[in-house]
Amino acid sequence: MGQSHPTGLTPNLLKLFEPRPPLEFLPPPEKRKCPPYTGMAQFVSHFAEPGDPKYAPPKPEVETPAQKRERIHKSRLEKGVEKAAEDLQKYDPNNDPNASGDPYKTLFVARLNYETSESKIKREFEAYGPIKQVCISERSLTGSVRSHHVLFAI
Repeated sequence: MGQSHPTGLTPNLLKLFEPRPPLEFLPPPEKRKCPPYTGMAQFVSHFAEPGDPKYAPPKPEVETPAQKRERIHKSRLEKGVEKAAEDLQKYDPNNDPNASGDPYKTLFVARLNYETSESKIKREFEAYGPIKQVCISERSLTGSVRSHHVLFAI
């Protein structure tokens, strides 16, 4: 083998690692003379003074979060009062289709098993007196049975 480099690289690879030629010398650029600093006293007459509309434009009235909460709270209270007044006018307990029977002769039975039927409840409570009607409470939206029943006694 002839002459070899201490790193063991071939001449083709050594060409990739050769340094670049030195930079050409250029004389430093000439220093330019900058214009002198001047004052701004000649422009003070153009400034806006207090009282001018350009000096400080009026700030727009922005609602603070506390004011917004208070406003929303008041509007909801007003809507609630209006709804209560409407519901009070519509309320007629004598024409309620869901209300049947005397409330003083109604018994509410809670915590019952879901498999308990109306006939089982009626059979158990007839020992205490005649039962006019047994109602199983259902959810109006889903139709699923709840764990409480209502008995109407005579």
